[in-house]
Amino acid sequence: MVKLNLGCGDKIMKDYINLDWKDYTGKTDIIHDLNEYPYPFQNNTVDEIKLWHVLEHLNDPERCLRELYRILKKSGKIHIKVPFFASVGGLTPLEHKNFFSISLTFNPFLINPLISTIHKRDEYYKYKFKLISYRYNMFKRKSFVKNVFGRLYSMLINAIPTKFYESRLAFILPIEEIELWLEKV
Repeated sequence: MVKLNLGCGDKIMKDYINLDWKDYTGKTDIIHDLNEYPYPFQNNTVDEIKLWHVLEHLNDPERCLRELYRILKKSGKIHIKVPFFASVGGLTPLEHKNFFSISLTFNPFLINPLISTIHKRDEYYKYKFKLISYRYNMFKRKSFVKNVFGRLYSMLINAIPTKFYESRLAFILPIEEIELWLEKV
């Protein structure tokens, strides 16, 4: 089973091929800039990909998703984490080049979209993923009380329909992170 941890930084994962543009720990398996295409993997050879807080740093996230589709086997899985567009963490770091929502950013790539859209952007994308699951998260805190509050807050936000939350409440009740699980179809 081939599993990739792309943009691993210093978070080296056992049983994964850890890839980043720089070797932060001396344990990175492959040095490769994810802004450079193609990625160093053959078509349809990867079973699972972790892409945690990477897409916001790339010049062309859509091209990255296309490349991940190319290297994934049929039914291969991608686990993505990105900062939410309305979060302070999504807007402030200078190295963040992209902003993300579920309904506008990822919806066009899904065979099972979360919302119907008047935009016909999805016709441009010849590759599609099945959305297995998604959720909005608050980051873990050092304080027990802040962790409990963060979990309760995340549960509340996840209970609100996506379109309503992202179009009406995102700047009033911002969340920090979007987490998605996708499957190649």
